[in-house]
Amino acid sequence: MSKKEKKAKKKERSAYSEYMDTAPEAAAAQVQPVGEEETVVAAPPVEQVAPAEQVQPEEQVFRSPYDISYERTLLIDEDTDEEPVAQSVINEVSAGPELLEVNTENVIAENLPFSIGVSSVIGKRKSQQDSVFVPDVSKTMREGKPRFLCIVSDGMGGLASGDVASKTAVASLSAAYYSEMWNSDKKVDRAYFVEKANEINEAILDISDAAGNHAKTGATLIAVEVNGDEFNFVNVGDSRIYFFRGGKSFQLTHDQNYLSRLMGMVAAGEITEQEALSHPKKEALISFCGIDELKLVETNVKPIELMDEDIIVLCSDGLYRLLNEQEILEIIESAENDMSMAAYRLTQAANNKNYRGQDNTSVVVIKIIHTNNKEENEL
Repeated sequence: MSKKEKKAKKKERSAYSEYMDTAPEAAAAQVQPVGEEETVVAAPPVEQVAPAEQVQPEEQVFRSPYDISYERTLLIDEDTDEEPVAQSVINEVSAGPELLEVNTENVIAENLPFSIGVSSVIGKRKSQQDSVFVPDVSKTMREGKPRFLCIVSDGMGGLASGDVASKTAVASLSAAYYSEMWNSDKKVDRAYFVEKANEINEAILDISDAAGNHAKTGATLIAVEVNGDEFNFVNVGDSRIYFFRGGKSFQLTHDQNYLSRLMGMVAAGEITEQEALSHPKKEALISFCGIDELKLVETNVKPIELMDEDIIVLCSDGLYRLLNEQEILEIIESAENDMSMAAYRLTQAANNKNYRGQDNTSVVVIKIIHTNNKEENEL
């Protein structure tokens, strides 16, 4: 290693140590590890409002220098009576600038067969509307095998109480999982995730503002449960889950936005691909927690088998809008088995793009160091 490389590494380590020393207090509100006492955000009674009052898409969508709509919105078409598209369940794997407010944590202990890192930064927004859940080390193993849940939720940036919505999603699912499933032989499946997503949806619909009025808010939801040598996931909205194996990358989730409907119109020959990609509402969400009726909940069809060195990434859109899959993989691989450092480097790489409207960016990185699966499972 050259002197220049050593100096750069020392500088990074110094900044990383500063984050680790100061971040927990700064971002404790959005990262919620399970402890002995678990709490769920209580939602007060609410006066419902008409669905038409929930959306102002034209005011909330704007362009980034990367030719993307950078702020997501709710989508209820003003010019159509169609229900939001609800496609079938999919996904079997075969298919900086200056230091910003950040939280970086690591879940790792000697002899654990995995490493978990998490980092969440506010970016250049006025508030942090992402919420992230990673378990305490004591809640990651059961009967000698890995069993844990990780969650990322992104509150709707253009709406009031987005932070409350994301915290409600994270607190509700984590508390339910660790009280109902973790210390039992019950298995998480599609039915369980769908049930919990609908409970979260109802809880967010019940959120009121300070004046007692309906808060008109929403949040995305992604979660991964690792159980032994396999995992399951759930997705509502446009946060993403990536899966990396043997240098190959897979986006497990599908963005539940209006672009998916537009691409269906492309396939039907109704519009061109260019018309779809340039549509001003392409990033508007058609499914999220807090919608009047939750119809689109995405899960894997059957448990996904894990192999040594597999990597799972959960992230909000603040990450994937600025880093592509190859960049994400290279950054993670540079950290070897230290997923705390990997998460830190990912959020910093997004910040270093120096986009003036940098969104809240949150990421959880899970690396499977070793499993009991001996044969290579080709994807």
